[in-house]
Amino acid sequence: MNRYARIAIAVLASVGLLTSASACGTSQNGAGSAHGAISVVSSINQWGTLAEQLGGSGVQVTSIINSTNVDAHDYEPTTSDIAKLQKARIVIVNGAGYDSWAVKAAQSAKSQVINAAEIGGVKDGGNPHVWFSAAVRKAVAQAITRAYEGTRPDGKADFDKLNQQW
Repeated sequence: MNRYARIAIAVLASVGLLTSASACGTSQNGAGSAHGAISVVSSINQWGTLAEQLGGSGVQVTSIINSTNVDAHDYEPTTSDIAKLQKARIVIVNGAGYDSWAVKAAQSAKSQVINAAEIGGVKDGGNPHVWFSAAVRKAVAQAITRAYEGTRPDGKADFDKLNQQW
């Protein structure tokens, strides 16, 4: 075998080994995701969008209902939706009866749960459209930022900066 063929085989083997090793380093178990991002699942896009703005590249956010054309009151989650909620590191639900399916699924998860209605002092049966309240949005933003900082203390300065920018 000539010298160049041996070098090419060695290079290809090294690349394969490095690719395998780097794949082992990414977590998909809810503790984070690729590149150390915190996995966040929100029941609705109103809170998911806020979570993205407050987390930047430090988070990977999935909103279960990501269209305002879908009524969360009547939404029937899939098993995949429930699995996403239960695997996330942080779960954001609206509460107040708006997304009961998500609140119920989050109760059995090992995730940190942020319930916007509870933060805003709105009980089940009250007006569940709490994202319209500036005071509730601000309080939920603070709770999300604190959750990020508790999950990734090394990112505290970045999360604080994103909160201030928001």
